Amino acid sequence: MSALDISASAVRARLGRAPFLLQHRLTRHPLFAPARIEEIALEQPNDDPAYGVLLRRCLDEVRAAAPEFTGGMHAEQLKVLFAPPGALTPYRAETEEGFILQIRGRQTLRVFERTALSAEELERLHARGQRELVWRGVQPAPGRSYNLMPGLGVHLPVAAPYWVQTGPDESIAVFIGFRTRASARAAQAHRMNAFLRGLGFDPSPVGESPWLDRLKQLAFKIRRARPLAAPFVLRTASSGDRR
Repeated sequence: MSALDISASAVRARLGRAPFLLQHRLTRHPLFAPARIEEIALEQPNDDPAYGVLLRRCLDEVRAAAPEFTGGMHAEQLKVLFAPPGALTPYRAETEEGFILQIRGRQTLRVFERTALSAEELERLHARGQRELVWRGVQPAPGRSYNLMPGLGVHLPVAAPYWVQTGPDESIAVFIGFRTRASARAAQAHRMNAFLRGLGFDPSPVGESPWLDRLKQLAFKIRRARPLAAPFVLRTASSGDRR
């Protein structure tokens, strides 16, 4: 029996682009029995091989649903998320493609379009890992709310900002995340933009020009392969050009 009940058409149409609802069968999995939940409440199961097997099983199902959109899958991770009753999590975004799967309790997940983030916010997210964002008090872009109960989950696209409001009981959910070849390339372009902005330039936003994005990706790889080049560039910049 599969762990995830996902639509291949939904994965092909929306993976990495837009959130979508799905069902899963992890609520009765022995790894999320009450005794095991108490154990992992103290320490995330990063090194437990049993959770690694479950993670690979779930991601194999995602890969099988849309192999052409999951090429180069890497940086896989599984995190168990605990939140007390009536909690409001910080407004944030992730650097991975992800699925939030509700195990116990209920929560409302509000996901916004990636356009809610400015170019600088996207660069800080990918270059510095700055996942927590500043909520400006107004809805930043079109969004959608998902009322999650045990057995339901939502695909969370990379860099799509969101927040979570828990219900009257403790919420336990699982986050399954990964990167793809496409998302890694986009992240490289954002990181190169951050580098250029630090030198005083105003680079074009990622996604505006595919060929320019590709050039930025190649430049990032060259810069990473030749770390000694960066101090030289920084020394030639005036103090006013530095961040």
